Amino acid sequence: SCNVSVPTSLAVQKISPTSVKITWTGSSCGVFRIWVGTNQNVTTFCSSGATQATCPVNDSKTTSKELVVTELNPGTLYYYRIMNWLKDGVDSSS
Repeated sequence: SCNVSVPTSLAVQKISPTSVKITWTGSSCGVFRIWVGTNQNVTTFCSSGATQATCPVNDSKTTSKELVVTELNPGTLYYYRIMNWLKDGVDSSS
């Protein structure tokens, strides 16, 4: 069987004043779900009608272990959450 695991080795690399690359390691099972926003409770914040400016990544899904985020506002603090998701009720987040 295949088990999801908490993403580890999280890193953010600045590409430009308005873009970053987020990388991580984790299970090859399922998909990774990513949120990036200006509120610390980023998953709830993004799902409650936040704008593109305040939540540039809202539940993006990927099998990759990296994501480039663009159109960020310089000088703004962003929070991010990455979840390894297999199916409803089976997840692990960081």
